[in-house]
Amino acid sequence: MAKRKYITSGGLAFSEHKDMQKLEQQSSKGWHLEQFGFMGYKLKRGQPASMHYELDYRVRPDSDYFQLYQDAGWEHVCSAEETTHIFRAPPETKPLYTKEQDKQDVYLQQKQQLGRYAFVSLVFFLFLVTVLWILSSLLPSSSWFSIIDTVATMLALMPLIFTALPYFGYLFKVRQLQQKKEA
Repeated sequence: MAKRKYITSGGLAFSEHKDMQKLEQQSSKGWHLEQFGFMGYKLKRGQPASMHYELDYRVRPDSDYFQLYQDAGWEHVCSAEETTHIFRAPPETKPLYTKEQDKQDVYLQQKQQLGRYAFVSLVFFLFLVTVLWILSSLLPSSSWFSIIDTVATMLALMPLIFTALPYFGYLFKVRQLQQKKEA
């Protein structure tokens, strides 16, 4: 019987709640989150347990950050890139965020950070496309340049996609919370 398995993520900017529910369901079946994986999560076989999972964002947190959550009954499970952290606790444990304003602030911070990365990626993409367009007009038409042009464009497009889409996901979450607050 396998001791580890991998499950996919819907993208934390889009399906944070669904991902955490998926991890809770897996824990009840004996599969517990071990660490982040490429576009998903790596799980480890253990005893079935009822667990609640929460996600938090903090850039390069210090030990006081983790101690605060530990004192509140939350176990730090894993982190990604020193910014994204997952905690778990028994279901009766008080949630990490008790006020919606706190969660809105976290999403706003993520939106701003990803907005900066998306802008830089967009500028790089436009610069590369412009350079390739100029080169294609100067060089004689050839199949090898067409291949290089296509590969370079695709490689430059990936950072833009992986920063712009989450940016819009967090933008949507912030607006949802603002509308909920105003209603």
